[in-house]
Amino acid sequence: MWYVHDLLLTGKNESYIASIRKELRKCFEMTDLVYVHHYLGIEVTQHLKVVFLSQKKYIGATLNKFGMAK
Repeated sequence: MWYVHDLLLTGKNESYIASIRKELRKCFEMTDLVYVHHYLGIEVTQHLKVVFLSQKKYIGATLNKFGMAK
């Protein structure tokens, strides 16, 4: 049995991405979340034409772990 926890498809051509999703669904059970908020520990903020990526939470936790937070 195959298991993939996270898969992120992105691009400008929505119909092409839809066709890839369709093909993947033929072989795998999938849940399509459409908009991503977190991916592999990275916080994602999406706007109309811009995507922001941040590791602020991860960096804060790492600084706390090593006693380096303000």
